[in-house]
Amino acid sequence: MHAYISLTVELIIGLFGLLILTRLMGRASISEATPFDFVSVLIVGDFVGEAIYNKEVKVFFILYAIFLWGLLIILIDFITLKFSKTRNIFESTPSLIIDNGVLDKKEMKRNKLDIN
Repeated sequence: MHAYISLTVELIIGLFGLLILTRLMGRASISEATPFDFVSVLIVGDFVGEAIYNKEVKVFFILYAIFLWGLLIILIDFITLKFSKTRNIFESTPSLIIDNGVLDKKEMKRNKLDIN
């Protein structure tokens, strides 16, 4: 019974930690997320998963990992906001695939897209 209570507490704390981190990151939708944001969310999910399945990891360790990771992400977002040259490192650049109604095949090839 103690294992079920422990799992429940860890899941609830992990869920709320992820929700708070998502709100702090300030993304309104997944379409605004960069590939770096996607990888960051996977890492945080792995933190929570590790805490759930590894009995040696304590609840406060989960929270510490989530919020430290969130702080790093917010710091990187701040740096990319203030210094435009760092954006190429952390954010993707948009590609114009259709220009004036014409498909840009060179750009499609660079982005590994086919005509379909």
